[in-house]
Amino acid sequence: MSATKTKVLFVTGMGRSGSTILDNILGQLEGFFSSGELMYLWDRGMLQNLLCGCSERFHDCELWPRVVARMPELNAELAARLAEIRENLTPRRAVTLSELFSHTTAEDLELYKEHLGSLYRAIVAETGCRVIVDSSKFPGHGLAISQLHDVDLYVLHMIRDSRAVAQAWQKERIYDDSGEETVHSTILHPAVCSRQWMRWNLAIEMLWQDSPRYLRLRYIDFIAEPRATLERILDVMGLSGTPLPLVGDNEVDLQPSHAVAGNPSRFRLGRVALRYDGAWKAKQSARERRLVTALTWPLLQRYGYLD
Repeated sequence: MSATKTKVLFVTGMGRSGSTILDNILGQLEGFFSSGELMYLWDRGMLQNLLCGCSERFHDCELWPRVVARMPELNAELAARLAEIRENLTPRRAVTLSELFSHTTAEDLELYKEHLGSLYRAIVAETGCRVIVDSSKFPGHGLAISQLHDVDLYVLHMIRDSRAVAQAWQKERIYDDSGEETVHSTILHPAVCSRQWMRWNLAIEMLWQDSPRYLRLRYIDFIAEPRATLERILDVMGLSGTPLPLVGDNEVDLQPSHAVAGNPSRFRLGRVALRYDGAWKAKQSARERRLVTALTWPLLQRYGYLD
């Protein structure tokens, strides 16, 4: 493996599956940089100037302006174009697996890859990190990463029970808690959420399950055994022995990050206990649970959530 390549750990899976807290924890490891949902840098960072994980505005952050300065071609017009291409890379309303990757022209994909690669190089130059954790989740974004010649890609497939995910998508989540502006996620009907959960998980497996750099991780296993989980990730990446940021077996000491986007948990600091959240079981109606189970049962069974 070339020493000049950047290691990127791509955290993928359906939204609301625990990727933000995992990203935050990985960012505490020596040599790891937690970028959050980096695919949103173009719009939520460059154009909207929303909050970084350090609680400063993107353009006031002590890191991101220096990173952008290393990309002199990146202006507002280009940022808007890259955000548009990103949305086309993995359309949320695709009906079939093939449609997940059929909305982007070869020219647009090359443009996106060019500037994504430039962004990764700028991050490494400014932080000196050896691993960039990118929890953007979109399979299409991951596909673009996999085609960068100077990146060694590792894929962490985060899987949460589809019924818990469907319940989590029944409420809006505020992505900027500054009190001055808000960015809300979309509420998804359980049937829509179920179809997307199936398509995205199948697409992720289709792309990477045969790779030795692919690791499937169930959310419940991560919460139950965070130490073993982190050790597995480091083993796959050839970084065994890296000190872990855990206090005891299920607490982590979180320091500020520069996650460019993600849910509000990226602002949590200090000691955080990792506990299973089963409140969705009481909140979800029996009808919705039956619906989601019926629509997703093949993968629920495959992932061990029907045992």
